[in-house]
Amino acid sequence: TTNDTSVVQVYNLMGTCIRHHEMELCTALQLSRDGSLLTASLPQCLRSYRVDDFSVAGEFAHPKEHAMVSCSDIGPHEADMLAVTGHADGSLVWHVLPDADGHLSVLGSVGRFLNLNSKLKVVKGTVQQAQKLAISTIDNAHAVSNTAKDIADEAKSMMQTIFGLFK
Repeated sequence: TTNDTSVVQVYNLMGTCIRHHEMELCTALQLSRDGSLLTASLPQCLRSYRVDDFSVAGEFAHPKEHAMVSCSDIGPHEADMLAVTGHADGSLVWHVLPDADGHLSVLGSVGRFLNLNSKLKVVKGTVQQAQKLAISTIDNAHAVSNTAKDIADEAKSMMQTIFGLFK
């Protein structure tokens, strides 16, 4: 790294340099979990490069009022959905990263991260089971209530018969 540029070199397992790429001053690099993207923290943006050809896959510019990037991270560990940068002035900037289709969706990203669709199916199934249980409980309560009413009517009838005998 010189004062105004950085050089990224990619080597294969044999130690041969297979990529050489010069770019503006870079303060940090982070490789994606699958090894296909390299994200560089540049003074006023985060830029993601495809490792195979160093073409730009995405760029996340910072508001001009923020100072230079001093640190960055991408995560959470289970799914790359947010890029967070810390700046020399103490500010923090969050960037929502696009999904595999290139769409930006916080809810979609969070849903994928939490595996929300399958959990919602479980919750839906649980709610349906609870509704069925509630309905059967209500039906059972009606049946018990009707039985209790029948018993009470029978007892009342028996008592009336007994009192009728005393008259």
